[in-house]
Amino acid sequence: MTFDPFVVAVALLYGLMFGSFANVCIYRLPRDKSIVWPRSACPGCGREIAWYDNFPVLSFLILLGRCRFCRIPISPRYPFVELTVGTLAALAFARHPGQWMPGISEALFGWLLVILIFTDLDHQILPDLITLGGTLAGLALAFGRGGSGPRDAVIGVFAGGGIIWVIRRSYEFIRKREGMGFGDVKMLAMIGAFQGWHGVVVSLVLGSLAGAIVGLVLFARGKSMRTTQLPFGVFLGLGALFGEFAGEKILRIYGL
Repeated sequence: MTFDPFVVAVALLYGLMFGSFANVCIYRLPRDKSIVWPRSACPGCGREIAWYDNFPVLSFLILLGRCRFCRIPISPRYPFVELTVGTLAALAFARHPGQWMPGISEALFGWLLVILIFTDLDHQILPDLITLGGTLAGLALAFGRGGSGPRDAVIGVFAGGGIIWVIRRSYEFIRKREGMGFGDVKMLAMIGAFQGWHGVVVSLVLGSLAGAIVGLVLFARGKSMRTTQLPFGVFLGLGALFGEFAGEKILRIYGL
């Protein structure tokens, strides 16, 4: 079955709006601020952003990337996040034509991962509201799909959280200091809820590989590997996103 362009276009529009909300979560959750109140405001002049200046991507282009009042530059990361979430939502429904539950599940999963990637990148924080809430959402959507989905999701939660917990405890025992945060444990459990244990394996392998490459680059540039903390949630999130679209092919290559 070929995808419906209208459905994909609607998914893109909704994804852009959820991308705008993702920016709110990325900024406010690490600061323990409410994500629903007050309304968004310019960090320069403090003026609330009017509804007509709050259209995803479009408002940024119309305002030429600056606040309407004080003209302070607006980070291009805001439209980048909106476009990323919108694109992921469109791809989710394009990949699952006529299947609403898999499309919704994959779009939501992408939205959650984008938030976690950027909160970890900025603050090395993986908010419980996203990881634990995402785990529950992944389990609920898996039961809605039926078939082997619920079983795979439950196994994925325990496999994801359990693997990272063992690695974390082993590192602490050997090095006598904390390596991974407990947020990584909860994040991989969330990935397992959406992708099952196969997704956990792909995300962990790809994330570890990406982290190792970045670590070697930092080491080559004279950064100390003992003191430099890498936001592993960023690499896990990127691994999970890549695994969402190429994970099945990778697993088939290795016969899993």
